[in-house]
Amino acid sequence: RVSGSRRPPAPSGLAMASSLNKLVDSVVRQGSQKQKGGEKGDVAVLPHWIFEGAKLAYYSQRSEKSFDVVVEGISHSKQHVRFVFEGSPGTWKSATFAQIVCGANPLRMRAKKASAKGGEAGDGGAA
Repeated sequence: RVSGSRRPPAPSGLAMASSLNKLVDSVVRQGSQKQKGGEKGDVAVLPHWIFEGAKLAYYSQRSEKSFDVVVEGISHSKQHVRFVFEGSPGTWKSATFAQIVCGANPLRMRAKKASAKGGEAGDGGAA
């Protein structure tokens, strides 16, 4: 009979939910840095497919056309993604994190080209 030892009480549902929320928030923040001296709280988290060197498509609302681009850099301090056009590497544009996460994202994942199973086609056929 062990009457002197007591196990700590099991965490309540609210305490467990709070711990899980903290864990999820921590995971979501990975890959983003908090801006020092900026507004506290909200930190934009970019989609996983936007990273330095990513080959994406830029959709121009003005011309209603898509152009192949490559992400040249991501600035967490300036909160923007800079990309260059594949057809003209000297030409660049940038999109703010706010544009990207608020639904006005001009960057898109490139459409997969029909090719043989699993391999990249070597034709280089650009649209």
